[in-house]
Amino acid sequence: MYKDLDLAILAGGGSTRMGIHKGNLTIDGRSFVDYIIYEIGHLFANVNVIDNGLQNTKLPGVNYYNDPLILQTKSSLLGVYSALYYSKNPQTFIIGCDTPLVNKKIVEYIISQRDRGDIVVCMAKGRFQPLYGIYNQKILPRVKETLLQDLHKIKIILDEFNTYYIPEEELRKIDKEMDFIKNFNYFSDYQRYLGEKGC
Repeated sequence: MYKDLDLAILAGGGSTRMGIHKGNLTIDGRSFVDYIIYEIGHLFANVNVIDNGLQNTKLPGVNYYNDPLILQTKSSLLGVYSALYYSKNPQTFIIGCDTPLVNKKIVEYIISQRDRGDIVVCMAKGRFQPLYGIYNQKILPRVKETLLQDLHKIKIILDEFNTYYIPEEELRKIDKEMDFIKNFNYFSDYQRYLGEKGC
């Protein structure tokens, strides 16, 4: 266990593209959120779920929270703010519930890189993955300031702080197919995944 590191799972978004709340979809009989906790929750000092009351299940020993800022726009940046707001440690591993196929070895590798920046995120398919990485508590005031200016692009924060982008080639050494970053944005994505698994 990393006693100085919290895990935050973001599951409080609108899920407008999915049509239903993503966090309650299931893998191997567990909701996306519960599956992430089952796979990697034991690595962290605290497990926090930002779900805005949307999760059907509540696991013992897990903290469930609402966004502390009430804003019209739900955004990844608001999720990052909420995660850091409730964190009890200087650094927080933040993951979206729509990337539930977590790989423990990938997570441990990301953690091993956490001192390389105020923010450490993954690169995949030529794009940065802001909701798969580690954020330092020190950025919290600036994130709040940005949100209150009605600015929601997370790139603003990534550009302002010392951000380390983990190269995709390093991640592929651990997960060749990059399955860990598979994103379920649409219900058709989920159906396709179930079909591939033969469910």
